[in-house]
Amino acid sequence: MAVPWSALERFFPYPSYRLYQQELIRFVYKVFADGSIGIIHAPTGIGKSVSILVGWLAAWQTGNSGRLLVVTRTKSQLEIYARELRRIKECSGLDFTAAVVKGRQSMCLQKWSQNLSYRDFLSVCRRLRREGECKYYNAVYDERGRASRAAVSALKMAAMEGVASADELRQVCSELGLCPYEVMKLHARYADIVCGSYNYALMEGVRGALLRQSLHRLDIVFDEAHSLPEYAAGLLSDELTTTSLSRARREITTYEVDDWGLVGALQKILSRWSKNVYQNYGLDREALVKRDTLIEELIEKTGTKDETELLTLVQGLIDEGDAIRWRRSLQGKRAISYLASCAEFLQAWIVHTEPYYVRYVMALEDARGRRRGLLGLRCIDPSIAASPVINGARATVLMSGTLWSMDYYIDVLGVDRERVRRLNIPPVYPPENRLILVDTAVTTKYEERRPELLKEIARRLTEILEVVPGRVAVYFPSYELMKTIMRDVETSRPILMERHGMKHEEAISFLSSSHTGLIAGVARGKLSEGVDMVENGRGMLKAVIIVGLPYPRKSELQEAISRYYRQKYGARARKYAYELPCLTALAQAAGRLIRSPADRGVILIMDRRAATSFKRKLPPDWRRGMKAYQDLRKIKDEISNFLHNVN
Repeated sequence: MAVPWSALERFFPYPSYRLYQQELIRFVYKVFADGSIGIIHAPTGIGKSVSILVGWLAAWQTGNSGRLLVVTRTKSQLEIYARELRRIKECSGLDFTAAVVKGRQSMCLQKWSQNLSYRDFLSVCRRLRREGECKYYNAVYDERGRASRAAVSALKMAAMEGVASADELRQVCSELGLCPYEVMKLHARYADIVCGSYNYALMEGVRGALLRQSLHRLDIVFDEAHSLPEYAAGLLSDELTTTSLSRARREITTYEVDDWGLVGALQKILSRWSKNVYQNYGLDREALVKRDTLIEELIEKTGTKDETELLTLVQGLIDEGDAIRWRRSLQGKRAISYLASCAEFLQAWIVHTEPYYVRYVMALEDARGRRRGLLGLRCIDPSIAASPVINGARATVLMSGTLWSMDYYIDVLGVDRERVRRLNIPPVYPPENRLILVDTAVTTKYEERRPELLKEIARRLTEILEVVPGRVAVYFPSYELMKTIMRDVETSRPILMERHGMKHEEAISFLSSSHTGLIAGVARGKLSEGVDMVENGRGMLKAVIIVGLPYPRKSELQEAISRYYRQKYGARARKYAYELPCLTALAQAAGRLIRSPADRGVILIMDRRAATSFKRKLPPDWRRGMKAYQDLRKIKDEISNFLHNVN
């Protein structure tokens, strides 16, 4: 559907366009106007967020759109959309409303709500609302269930603002004694544009409660869509540790719950299994277990007759756990129940018999060196959660700077090929601003991973760090390798090593406090994806060093994924199970480097495989100019000359 450029540019809030930005806006408009599925590979620096909004607003103005739901992985990405929406509104004078939504827990005003798992929080929150015990929730609605005067006042403020952010609305509601999330829900129900986390698109109950609109009337944008396969599968997955089981047993004793010996039996089983896995595979390696093996042993240990009676027992323990959460909240304690979490995990273990679920056990080690066991239930087919949403929406956009293989995302997300439009935008930053090197003297290939080789990597890394005049990020294939290699790295630089659950803000604060700081992270981890390492519009790093190729770890779990992919995708199985996840992780880690046209930096891959057959899998802009050396002196000279030559 052709549209005059003047109809598009009236919404654009900047004096000039970036390279390829007009092409992107036109493409987005067409996707929304004809109700198709757009897949966009657009590198950093093109202005993706504002282009999406401008394209949709043009379709909206001509009556060729649904309501817009933009979903992102991180809060920082949400803030970008809020900023762009405000600019558009100021420049265009267009009368639209937008809501930037955060989760119920993060918006909650109750003091007890923080530092809980979301399950624990939601259990108590539901009961408080159901029993009329939450003063903030009660203040939002009158006796007829309609918005109260105070809520209407808050909604008017949000409407006057036009673009209501979660943080601003929380402040207003705090002053008025209202539940911020409920007020935001009321505002979002009528907003033209809603921005939130992936959950607002992928979870039907959450989406329905927020938007009160059928999926086929929505236009949905998935930002950073390279992470959608892992996220969608993760929504249907769960894990349980021996630590949680120990705490659940204490809870049973404290609150005098009769669990028929279930939790103690499960703890012993998991301890035994994880010990065997450690002896056979070491730490952080998943070994498969069968669904029925655990169920049969639990039936025997608890004295239940069969699977049905075991499931009834488990449901009863979930109810007991909910009651414990409630009692603790009334006592002013953390409203947490490990018993409920354990029982909910077991319920999922029993109920899910589909072929796209696999079960595994592994041995872990905490920061103090104490071993613990982990039991996992993993969905290995992202399309189960993603496909109904992507295909069911009126129009959908999947967008990222690293959608190097669009067919992969079409297949694993179950996208309807008949509706797909594609746009592949080349890099926009000057190629001469980036030096790509390969150290061919080392590798992290599993078959060659000996202690002396890891020490050699540490030695070379130590020398390379000496010639980088600024901040550096070093990424490893796993936490295990990161800890092993970093132990032997000798440097005077301040170091921040990634931990499970680390927040982006900690990394940015660390880099801001040191001009020579070293970030040590894990590929596919928190510090390699979605974190914008930027200060005053410029990238903060001078070098990104990727130690090894970040292939998924070899394990029985990964082999199960490969088998499932062979059945579903045939000859493409290895590419989908190993190669493309590795390429995406590599691209995301490297993407932390160049964040503006003025940035200049080095990408070093410390693995000889990157210079051989693997090189053919990389995009042309990576292959061009890539230099490979075995001689450490030449690598150091290249880095030093490049970073000190600013002409």
